[in-house]
Amino acid sequence: MLTSTTHGTSYPDKDDCAVTVITPKDVPKVWGRVKKLIAKAEPFSDGEWKADDFFLPLVDGEMQLWIGVANGELILSAITEIAFHPRKKVLRVVAIGGSGLLDRLDKTYSAIESFGVQCGCSAVEICATRKWGRILKDWDETGVVLTKPIQGRLH
Repeated sequence: MLTSTTHGTSYPDKDDCAVTVITPKDVPKVWGRVKKLIAKAEPFSDGEWKADDFFLPLVDGEMQLWIGVANGELILSAITEIAFHPRKKVLRVVAIGGSGLLDRLDKTYSAIESFGVQCGCSAVEICATRKWGRILKDWDETGVVLTKPIQGRLH
């Protein structure tokens, strides 16, 4: 059983679900269970990452680990990072995975937004498929990432 208040800043809601950002020193304590949820997002990463690729940046504090706990059960996990652009700082959602995720997205993103404000970010961004744009209705589509593999091409 996980508790959501012993590892970082918790954002509880009325449904006994709390979304918590985990402190870097506590990442090793929860990683074995959390990485299984993050791994659910691997097929959507276009081969850019595996869940274990995040461990060191999380422990080093370069990225943030989030967990969602409801009734003592781990139900979701997310990875964020602060991205610096020349004229603004944003909190970027890099990966998110879990069970019953769609039912908890409002709560999850509300907590992430609050954290972003505390860190001085002017926006939260996510690089995702158009499907997420239909789910996250109050988000603006400001761009689309297009990818063309070029490995093995001759010029």
